[in-house]
Amino acid sequence: MIFQKDTPLTPYNTFGLPAIARRLAICRNEDALAQWLKANPGANPLLLGGGSNILLTRDVEQPVILNR
Repeated sequence: MIFQKDTPLTPYNTFGLPAIARRLAICRNEDALAQWLKANPGANPLLLGGGSNILLTRDVEQPVILNR
């Protein structure tokens, strides 16, 4: 799992609109996702897959989990 701060989300959405994730976790498998969720109980993360079904109109303050 990779953690990043203030990460541009432009390459992760098909509209290519500028938005920043204040906190980003890149999960490469189900175990990594389960670990993150267990370590952050009550968090309300934005789960981002291929980015084709989301329109980012502003920076994202909640944690973002990039599912890879």
